Amino acid sequence: MAKRFIDAMSLVTRLSRIVIGQKSARKVYDDILCCIAEAPEVDAVEVVRCKYCVSRRCNPSANTFVCGNERCAMKEVSEDDYCSFGERRRSYIV
Repeated sequence: MAKRFIDAMSLVTRLSRIVIGQKSARKVYDDILCCIAEAPEVDAVEVVRCKYCVSRRCNPSANTFVCGNERCAMKEVSEDDYCSFGERRRSYIV
């Protein structure tokens, strides 16, 4: 299943309109899944923070980190920097 970045506030609004009443648990569950499936997507891309990226390299002479990815425009990076070219290290895959 591919990741979808959805509008959480829109989803919460739709979920709050579900009337439980006399519905079975299965019907409520189906209504919730329908709300999630129909939730609008946001215009976003997944990024990887430099501290989790396979391209981050240590520069011991300057006590800094550098990016080894040719497509990345940043040369010296901090842990909280990020880019859309990053590739998450296996040890940090969620």
